[in-house]
Amino acid sequence: MILTSKTNRFKIKTFFDESMQERSIRVLDRQLGKTFIYYEDEVDIINNRHLLPLKHYLKKRMHFIRSGAYD
Repeated sequence: MILTSKTNRFKIKTFFDESMQERSIRVLDRQLGKTFIYYEDEVDIINNRHLLPLKHYLKKRMHFIRSGAYD
């Protein structure tokens, strides 16, 4: 098991999906070793208890994501 701090746990990269006309968020969870892809409007419906830290992290950073800071 890899232990990481809260600030180091997630790596975010965003891209604009032309076919969906929406911004996608690619998140690498370093603790779980998995990559998740969400559209902006899907963040609110994350309800898996293991992914709640991810949901809180993304909601906290949503203003940066919308402005393209992670591109």
